[in-house]
Amino acid sequence: MSYSFENKKIDEHIQTYTVYQVDKMPDLFLEVEFSYPRSQSWKTCIPIYEKYQGINLTNVPEEDVEEWIQECYESMSPSNASVWNRTEKIYWEKHQKANKAKPLFDVLNTEDRYHLTQWGCRQCTDTSQVNSQAASRIRALKQSHGYHIATKDVYCPVCKEITPHDILLRIPRKKGESQKRYSISTSLKNRIKEHFSYTDACFGVKLSKGTRELIIDHKFPATRWAAGETKNFTTMTDEQIEVKFQLLTQQTNLQKDRYCFRCFNENIRGDFFGIKWYSKGDEYWQGANKSDENGCVGCPWYDLADWKKKFNEHLSQE
Repeated sequence: MSYSFENKKIDEHIQTYTVYQVDKMPDLFLEVEFSYPRSQSWKTCIPIYEKYQGINLTNVPEEDVEEWIQECYESMSPSNASVWNRTEKIYWEKHQKANKAKPLFDVLNTEDRYHLTQWGCRQCTDTSQVNSQAASRIRALKQSHGYHIATKDVYCPVCKEITPHDILLRIPRKKGESQKRYSISTSLKNRIKEHFSYTDACFGVKLSKGTRELIIDHKFPATRWAAGETKNFTTMTDEQIEVKFQLLTQQTNLQKDRYCFRCFNENIRGDFFGIKWYSKGDEYWQGANKSDENGCVGCPWYDLADWKKKFNEHLSQE
C-alpha cells in the first residue's frame, strides 16, 4: 500500500521516503531524512502506526501527517537532547523496579557527536550484551514505558548478514489506552486453556498441557479497542470465557493480527486460507464505527471454532 506523503520533500530540512512494516508486527514507520543546523543529514524514521502507543495515521488527511512529521522533526532535534536526557533520567529514577529494561534503554539512547541516536545491530552491538532477550525487553520499553523504538532488518557490515537493527526515537513517551490490557491471573489462564482442552481453534490440534505455544487470543482484536480491554476477573464464568477468548498457536495468532490490521485499514475481512465465506455478512467489514465488535462477527478469525462449525453446516446443505 502506498501513501501520498511518501517520497516527498516537505521543506528544505525534511525529506520523506517509503513506509515499511516491522517484521511480525503491525507497526508502520516512515523513513525520513532530517537536516539540522550544525549537523549532518540524518536518516531515521518516524511512527505512522504503533500498536502499543495507539498511534494510527494511515487514514488521516495528508496535512495531518505532515504536521506530525514536523512535530517529530522538532522533538528529535539535537537541540532537545539535553532536555530529553534530563527528563528520562527523572523518569527512570521513579521506575527503579524496571531495572531489567533500563540497561537496554541506556544502550538505545546512546547518541553520536551530533546528539542523535543511531541504528544499532541487535547482534553485534551492546544491545545483545546487556540483555540476551533484547526483543522482549524492547517490547517492554514500548508497551510498558511508551517509548518509540523502530526495528528493521538490514545488512550489517560487521556480521556480514542481514540482522535486526533498532533505533530509539526521541519522541515523547506515549502509552496508548486503546491498547490497554488487563492481566490474566495464572489460575484464570489455566481455566481458559482447560475450557478449550488445550486445542488450537484454527487447526483443531490438541497441544500438551505445559506447552508455551498456545496463546490466549481475544476474539475482538486489540486493533479495534476504543477504551482498552474489559477486566479479566478470576471468577469469569465458562460462558464469559467462551465469548471473549479462543486459543491459537503463536503462528496463527500472528496471522490473525495481520488480517485484523489490514481489515482495520482497508475494511476487508480476512479469509480462511483462501476460503472467502462468512457466517455473517461478506468480506467487507460493516461495523457502525471502527470499534464496533458487531463488524467482526462472521469473520473466520473472530471465532474460528464457530465459523468452522457453521461452514460445515453450510456445506452439508448444498
